Amino acid sequence: MLGGCQQQQQSEPAATGQTPAAERDYISIVGSSTVYPFTTVVAEQFGRSTSFKTPKIESTGSGGGLKLFAAGVGADTPDITNASRAIKKSECQMAEDNGITNIVEIKVGYDGIVMASSRKAEPFELSLKDVFHALAKMVPDPAGSGKLVENPNKTWNDVNNALPETKIEVLGPPPTSGTRDAFVELAMEAGAKSYSILAELRGLGSDNDARIREIMTELGIGENVYADLEKSKGKKPSGKDIFKLIAHGIREDGAFIEAGENDNLIVQKLDANPAAVGIFGYSFLDQNSDKLQGLQLNGIAPTFENIASSEYP
Repeated sequence: MLGGCQQQQQSEPAATGQTPAAERDYISIVGSSTVYPFTTVVAEQFGRSTSFKTPKIESTGSGGGLKLFAAGVGADTPDITNASRAIKKSECQMAEDNGITNIVEIKVGYDGIVMASSRKAEPFELSLKDVFHALAKMVPDPAGSGKLVENPNKTWNDVNNALPETKIEVLGPPPTSGTRDAFVELAMEAGAKSYSILAELRGLGSDNDARIREIMTELGIGENVYADLEKSKGKKPSGKDIFKLIAHGIREDGAFIEAGENDNLIVQKLDANPAAVGIFGYSFLDQNSDKLQGLQLNGIAPTFENIASSEYP
């Protein structure tokens, strides 16, 4: 989902007590790199068809854009931010604390998140379980101990012996990206849930703390993790809280490379390195279909029709 939030400008100073800067004569828009190409087209059309100046668009990533948007009211803060995810409660609270009220969240469309490689490379298919095994920081021990261990998989063949003996090298979005948020929720969580013990953990409420702790022990997760979460949340964590730490944890050993908020840069790097795989919005695959090929996930190709019908996972 692509989201946009528009703030209603106030005549009063922001909650920080600072006097707003001089007014601007243009609209300032920041946010998602995935939404950026669409916003640019709309902004240019707006500039051509009205008496107003063309809005200034900056690609900052969803998280970065929402942080800038929520910083206050005035000419030095953006009027609109784009996001490839919904605004979080914490971001709404930050905005309210800084004097921004009446935030309007507008759904502007849907997009798919794809994994793709250069057309120079041999195509291969992945399951969501494969994706989790390739990119998670901690995975179930291949030796069968039942505990989570640091991801030992170096090649795709290590993940699944039906896959090529090619080094795992995935270019993807940074933590500030809404595309990253959506990817870990849709792909990494689904892959993690393929393990019954992790699926059970995800379904446990905070009132099942005894079973949560028991599973944590089985997985080799220290009691300090539970204590830290309880302290940060101010209440007992649920099994889903622990599950997210596992499913959302991306490896940091070089197999996953944060490529910044510039999806076009990922496209260029994939074209230059046929061994690499990239993660980005479907629109970038569609625009570069002469250079890139989408990888099938769970046997479903990333096409417009499959994304629109929700068949693509």
